[in-house]
Amino acid sequence: MRKILLAQAIGRAPAAAGHRPRENHQNFVCREDEFEVDFVACRGNQKHYYQVAYMIESETTREREFRPLRLIRDSFRKTVITLDKFQFDDSDGIEHVNLIDFLLSE
Repeated sequence: MRKILLAQAIGRAPAAAGHRPRENHQNFVCREDEFEVDFVACRGNQKHYYQVAYMIESETTREREFRPLRLIRDSFRKTVITLDKFQFDDSDGIEHVNLIDFLLSE
């Protein structure tokens, strides 16, 4: 699953990277008003929303990446993935993780 997200995040189709989505996973883009969430991974009735950005270098960039996830009013996990070495605290329960840490985690 993580390799699929990475392949899509860098602009390659999963098949081009040698990976195929599992049968029990669905991936799609989610739109809230004019905002878009990069990936939504679904397994059964569970969802996990992912926003992917290169780096969050300013408050404007941070707001642009976190806002679409804040607008989703459900209790499913929401994660922003970047190459930043530090993590932002978010009072709305949105995780911010480094791409390498994300790929090395379970």
